[in-house]
Amino acid sequence: MEHTEQPKRDERGRLLPGQRSINPKGRPPALPKEVKKVLDNLAEEAVQVVHETLRCDDPKLRFAAAQEILNRAFGKPVTMALVDLKTDGPGSHAAALVALAQMAAPVLEATPKLIDVTWIEETS
Repeated sequence: MEHTEQPKRDERGRLLPGQRSINPKGRPPALPKEVKKVLDNLAEEAVQVVHETLRCDDPKLRFAAAQEILNRAFGKPVTMALVDLKTDGPGSHAAALVALAQMAAPVLEATPKLIDVTWIEETS
């Protein structure tokens, strides 16, 4: 396996000007217009399926449907991780990761948003 030199980065981990691209092929191509049109036409039906699943008898399926709706409406919950970094010299990305963690600290310390949820019994 051939070892290639890593592109040079600044103190925040960004590529320095003049460095080779780390993604030389660029973004993957977009969906063909015909495929996107078919998917757009199926979106309403997909939403209806999720809506119907909220009313099914299986609590696992109801939970999955509710979770999908909440994730789409409010975004997925933030996942926190405790990371223990050990630097292995000036070539490591540890400094960039530490800087990133310091920038994220105010976000992680923010007060969680509370949502009032009232249970409504269905009547048939």
